[in-house]
Amino acid sequence: GKGVISKVSQDKLKSFSISPGSAPYRIATFAPEVKDQPAVMKLFSYPNLTDPVATKKMFRASDAEFLWSPTGSAVLIRTSTDVDASGGSYYGESKLTFISSDGKNEGTVALSKDGPVHDIAWSPSGKEFVVVYGLMPSKATLFDFKCNAVFDYGTGSRNTVSWAPHGRFLLLGGFGNISGHLELWDNNKKKQLCTTRVPDTTNWSWSPCSRFLLFSTLFPRLRVDNGFRVFKYDGTPVCNEKIDGELYRSEGTRLNSSHSQDLVC
Repeated sequence: GKGVISKVSQDKLKSFSISPGSAPYRIATFAPEVKDQPAVMKLFSYPNLTDPVATKKMFRASDAEFLWSPTGSAVLIRTSTDVDASGGSYYGESKLTFISSDGKNEGTVALSKDGPVHDIAWSPSGKEFVVVYGLMPSKATLFDFKCNAVFDYGTGSRNTVSWAPHGRFLLLGGFGNISGHLELWDNNKKKQLCTTRVPDTTNWSWSPCSRFLLFSTLFPRLRVDNGFRVFKYDGTPVCNEKIDGELYRSEGTRLNSSHSQDLVC
């Protein structure tokens, strides 16, 4: 109702993102490199949109993706280029930058294998995150809030990471062109629960109770073998349903009652 109350001014601004959670709100911005000028990432804390709380500059960064922690206490910025100047990757080059919301901690996340950053996921607590990165077979590493590597999940055919809603179990998977390779981990014990395959998966999700996973093959991404599968958190199969026809959407819901713990699709 008050109209414009403040502005962020940044040369060559290409993208921005606003933090989740409650005030004070943070705004992360990105301006790509231009000729001999580096890319610039800034973090502002509303209502002061003139003086950033943090500024990070780097070369070889033409695009950016912002990944906030669930609480808004930090942001990971994945920068990328279409071409890898070293010639090491056909898919270009990517880097990962960490900035805490108070601006006191910032820097590049040290990844121990060359290659692209495939996927990143914050834990539901916002205190740690997992990065899947590097040329295949890719690595997966758990980092704490200070960007220290605290656990190595080894290498495998992976391009996806996802936390269960409760934050204990972790999925590391290979979907798309990696044909459904799947690992399930207990992150509390740092123990692998199982490895399996779910080929032709085009859509998947955790149940709200963190005890089940739903994988589906949907039309029109794949026009044959449409259906869904349900697994327990430890990889135990629950059901495998093939649809005689076309399946466009699937969702999982847990029924909470004293007599039933069903998962319905």
